[in-house]
Amino acid sequence: MTRKPRLGDLDETDPMDKTERINLGMDLLIARQGGYGKCFSTREIAAWCDCSHAAIFLIEQRAIRHLRELFAKEIKCQQACKPKCRQPADESPDRVALAPQAGEQLP
Repeated sequence: MTRKPRLGDLDETDPMDKTERINLGMDLLIARQGGYGKCFSTREIAAWCDCSHAAIFLIEQRAIRHLRELFAKEIKCQQACKPKCRQPADESPDRVALAPQAGEQLP
């Protein structure tokens, strides 16, 4: 069984590749359907991007995995430098008073 051809099927004459077509579809969807912050189903996104909802699902899962890896690296970095970064403010050699405290006078 063959799939019906779609308008955006790639061929030698198609100037847009798949990524450009999906980015354009997302831009159009956001502009026409309510802006950033609104939730859409994978089927709604796929209809605007002229691809399958499974492709959108895979892109979403890849992005979530990438974010998890970034957050894990950030947490490891924070834990590694925690002893170095955690100095009381009074012991910091480069502490600068930005405003006088209550009852203090400026020099």
